[in-house]
Amino acid sequence: EYSHGAKSMFLGIKELQWDPFWCRESLITEETLPSIGPSLRKFGKTFGFVPLPDGIPIMAMMTEEGALMAGTGGTGYGQALLNLTQQGHVFIHTGKTPLIPTDRFANTLVLPFAEQSVYATSNPLSLPVSMAGLIPSDPSFVDQEKSLHKGQDQVLIIPHSESRDDWEEPFRTNWIRGLTDSTHTEDIRRAYFQAFACQVKWVLDRVEQDYAIRCKEFFLHGSLSLHSHFIQFLSDILQDPLIRLTYQDECLVGCAALVGQWMNFFSEKVAVSKLVKMDRSFIPQLDPISSFAIYNTWKNYRDGVVDLA
Repeated sequence: EYSHGAKSMFLGIKELQWDPFWCRESLITEETLPSIGPSLRKFGKTFGFVPLPDGIPIMAMMTEEGALMAGTGGTGYGQALLNLTQQGHVFIHTGKTPLIPTDRFANTLVLPFAEQSVYATSNPLSLPVSMAGLIPSDPSFVDQEKSLHKGQDQVLIIPHSESRDDWEEPFRTNWIRGLTDSTHTEDIRRAYFQAFACQVKWVLDRVEQDYAIRCKEFFLHGSLSLHSHFIQFLSDILQDPLIRLTYQDECLVGCAALVGQWMNFFSEKVAVSKLVKMDRSFIPQLDPISSFAIYNTWKNYRDGVVDLA
């Protein structure tokens, strides 16, 4: 299936065929690789997989990212899915032309939305996983913390990735500025959320600069999307409205929407709208000058870290 094959180095992302050059370089014959095709087709039948009986047709296969984008409505050019887990990804629909990522951490995805393949870029956020324990699951806790809109005059978290040469696997580091004996846990939490929002904007700005794609609609997914105060701050930093959907298993919804469309259960235009409901939209409340000041402070420190590294 294309979107799984795209995760390997053997698929020609434009031709959507196994790349003869990389097969030769890896001493692999194309005959030993499986046939490649779209997400919605007959792949085979179940066999020897307990508890499913043998002989059930397998009619669809897709990656989690593709199912997520389908399950949140991010099926059109320029639409973005912000996967707000404690690590985070930004998925951006890039249309019918595959884009070669400029960031070594980014990937090109093949999306299962139509007979003619469309693509997306996947951009991971580099944030300290070790701080995940500082983020309670209670969605109301952020409202009780110091305001995220305050100036960044205390603690700043600067995510950064680097590699020593072109062949070395890049690695992530995180710089923390402003730690003192009087720093409290809420200062770290505030810095974490500020860094999260600022890095989302940094990724979107880079995509717009590199590919001339200006995202026009943002959908939210993940546990951090339940933190309304944080989402409002994110909307203020991006200066764009954000759409939070009623919380459910978006992967399952995406699979159901795509298969239902393929089986003519409903049309492409109403597939997701029949299954997904909007919970709330967030409109920027901070003026653009104040928003830029917060983001630019973070970005200036990030650029300084990159220069030091």
